[in-house]
Amino acid sequence: MLSINMLGEVNITYKGEKIVDSLSNKTVAMICLLVLNRDKNVSKEKIASYFWPDSNEEAARYNVRYNLWTIGKLIPKDAAGETLITTGKDCCGINNRYRFTCDRVMLDTYHSKGKRSINDLLRLKELYKGDFLEGMYLKNCNEFNEMILFERVICQNKQVELLDELAREYEENQRYEESLKTLQEMLAIEPYNEAFAIRVMGLYGQLGNRAAAIHFYKKFELSLRNNLGICPDQQLQEQYRFMMEDSISSTASKGKPGSKGKKLPYVMLRPMCIQQVAFFCLADMLRQMEEQEGYQDIPMVDSNTRMDLSYIYPELYTNQARQGQLSEGIPKEVPGVRIIQGFYRYLEHYGKYYDIHIIVDKNQVMDAMSEEIFRYLESRKIPNVNFIDTM
Repeated sequence: MLSINMLGEVNITYKGEKIVDSLSNKTVAMICLLVLNRDKNVSKEKIASYFWPDSNEEAARYNVRYNLWTIGKLIPKDAAGETLITTGKDCCGINNRYRFTCDRVMLDTYHSKGKRSINDLLRLKELYKGDFLEGMYLKNCNEFNEMILFERVICQNKQVELLDELAREYEENQRYEESLKTLQEMLAIEPYNEAFAIRVMGLYGQLGNRAAAIHFYKKFELSLRNNLGICPDQQLQEQYRFMMEDSISSTASKGKPGSKGKKLPYVMLRPMCIQQVAFFCLADMLRQMEEQEGYQDIPMVDSNTRMDLSYIYPELYTNQARQGQLSEGIPKEVPGVRIIQGFYRYLEHYGKYYDIHIIVDKNQVMDAMSEEIFRYLESRKIPNVNFIDTM
């Protein structure tokens, strides 16, 4: 049987043998054009305008006849003696009595209003191997190239509709992890779709993973702000506030931070960066940690660590001196190795009391010292301390 695949790199096989390499790009394009218009004949004049717009009428008509002959030669008649293409004096078209399969034709059987099983939806999803006629571009054939772009939009919209139905079917069957994964595929296609983002956060809530929902919102918000210059809409912001309030009330009900067997409160740090100022990014992260709610109720990290780190963030000294725990002044100089080790001990200590998530914004340029220390800390895998790269 003849098989024509248009999603991804175009491929045509007959009885399992690849024949696309024996066809010119324009011959392959002509087959695809006729399949797309399989329910009607296409005039040879129209085909000529698609593929040989700069040729005179006689040369263009010859090229159409030659390519139709090539198709008939390389794609044999079926057992009933039918040919793939029927031709008349002025037009030609796909012979609907000829048996063949085509991924694009199968995709046309999908209608979002119809009801399909998860397995049916998965089979349709598997058709997507890439963009429609991926990599195909015909020089000086502007009308055909524009048609390719139009079809890509159609196929992409159908893909989103299909994934949307699949995600809803998964959710109805309480297969939340699979629904979440499908929604993430939809966001890969439409990365700024706030309706999808709201559903993702809702699924994280169903899974009891509010921290992941908050994470997701922060990254999505940053992407909107950096790439589109806009903020999330009101509904998405309300979803985020609900997650934050629910997370805080959940933490409060579980006792003080650090209690044995209790869920640790969630902390999100997004340090600012100034490339020209050494240690600025680390200093800003220390500031954010010191400002966390409930921070004063947690045992402080050892005084030597605070003294070392006060070299880059003096408030660490001030806060501890206020409690009468330090008498010496802020050190005038601290070797870099002690700052690295001190920062490690600092995060290791507070990782016992908080679930710390550090957003590393790739759109900011970090100072060299902070960047090296971040790389080191990330490699050490400190318990309850996670580094997240933004998109």
